[in-house]
Amino acid sequence: MPGVPTRQVSPLESLEDRFTLAALLIVASIITYAAAGDHRIGQVAVVAVQSGTMLVILHASRVSSRTMRTAYVLLGIALLLTIVSTTVDRQSIGPGVVGSLLALFGPVVIVRRVLTHAKIDFETVAASLCIYLLFGVFFAYVYRIIDVIDGQFFVQKGVHAAVDFVYFSFTTLTTTGYGDLTARFNLGRMLAISEALLGQLYLVSVVALLVSNLGRPRLRRAAGDVDEVEGAEEDA
Repeated sequence: MPGVPTRQVSPLESLEDRFTLAALLIVASIITYAAAGDHRIGQVAVVAVQSGTMLVILHASRVSSRTMRTAYVLLGIALLLTIVSTTVDRQSIGPGVVGSLLALFGPVVIVRRVLTHAKIDFETVAASLCIYLLFGVFFAYVYRIIDVIDGQFFVQKGVHAAVDFVYFSFTTLTTTGYGDLTARFNLGRMLAISEALLGQLYLVSVVALLVSNLGRPRLRRAAGDVDEVEGAEEDA
């Protein structure tokens, strides 16, 4: 209407439901960790990219302002401590901590947001792919933690880099299974089987269901509309 001022949307508000951007950033964080996760400066870059990815996911998922403020503070502290620790020593736990938070809490907030979507659209499908990618990130960190605690995760001898765990995790998740890296103990083998099953079941059920219903209203919304129509007919 003429004379009515329009509300300006802030750049952060425009990130709402931008799960396509979130998926691209998750891929960027995976590549950064695999390529530079073992280098001093690279670890700072990894934490920076992971932190940015987490913040975009939180904004896209429309979490509360309090949660956003907490995330900004914690991620800022993590980045600062990573800079300090890589200056004093070569290694830092920063990428592992921030990456674990991303892999653990990212899917939770994404699912909460997707459940509020009135219609299944492209961003809903992108959100489901974000969760799929975060599965791979989660298992990559689990495998590396086992390697640190147990001394050696893989049967193959030698010191294994970050890229090895990312590579093993995603070849397992996609059931590619080249076989050049294999888990050494039963725990690692069972985790690998679990990841492979999770990846396949998720693709053929959740992602396939969303893609086949692209553009349709969610079932709950549709049921609500039917109830409203029946109520209107009764009133008439």
